[in-house]
Amino acid sequence: METHTPVLVQEVLEQMAIAPNGIMLDGTVGLGGHAKHLLRAMQGGVFVGIDADRNALTKAQENLAPAPKEVTAHFVESNFRDIAAITKELALPGYDRVLLDLGWGSHQLHSGRGFSFAQDEPLQMCYSTQEGACVVTAFDVVNTFEESNLADIIKGYGGERWAVRIAKHIVEERETAPIATTKKLAAIVAGAIPRRLHPRRLHPATKTFQAIRMTVNDEINTLKQFLEVLPKHMRPEGRIAIIAFHSGESRIVKQTFKKWEEEGFGKRYTKKAHKPTEEECARNPRARSAVLRTFIVT
Repeated sequence: METHTPVLVQEVLEQMAIAPNGIMLDGTVGLGGHAKHLLRAMQGGVFVGIDADRNALTKAQENLAPAPKEVTAHFVESNFRDIAAITKELALPGYDRVLLDLGWGSHQLHSGRGFSFAQDEPLQMCYSTQEGACVVTAFDVVNTFEESNLADIIKGYGGERWAVRIAKHIVEERETAPIATTKKLAAIVAGAIPRRLHPRRLHPATKTFQAIRMTVNDEINTLKQFLEVLPKHMRPEGRIAIIAFHSGESRIVKQTFKKWEEEGFGKRYTKKAHKPTEEECARNPRARSAVLRTFIVT
């Protein structure tokens, strides 16, 4: 069974306070890491697991079978930004509990779609396997975006201090021949950063790959669109838990929850985000940058 180690599991279970016979939405079900624990806590009700990656969704169904007795489980191949259409299609009255884990799954590293530079793969990076799900591919970003746009993306989404140099090197290289594979791109990025200043714990291309992946999947706008419509689909006393790994996404969640509180929609579980313990980070280094925020609907 292929698995994925979920982060902040105990904190999620505590803050979501799962009630019997509720309607639960896991908008980023992945391989079912969090969902396994959520389902165990459910006593009846409805579980909806969404993922854009068909392969991940199939594995999630396998990993989570059978669902607990009295729980009706739906697995939907889609993007969580489409919550309105999904809720209507399933004829649901709304949700009592909603979870989003905005981190990308480690299973993507072995998807063959260009998320990893450990193997030489085509530059694609779309989470969804549906044709046309992403407007652009990583190949398009690297080979057609203007140098200034590339630099802005790498700096803004990747937090990469060498963004301008990296963009310049990418544009220079693609003038000779298209940049078509992950290892080629990774080598260009590494070459743009002075070797003595390469990060110790990360591959020098890590932040650039993150930035391109976020661009391809329109991750910031997807989150904003979801949060804009979510209140219409929440039931009274519902709870929304969101785990973010990127500072930009974390900021959006923080600002939205604060705005909702000011508008009287409910209250934040706590004003300060919850972070993993040192013990969890030692067991699972991926958890280091995770932050959890939870909102309680009135």
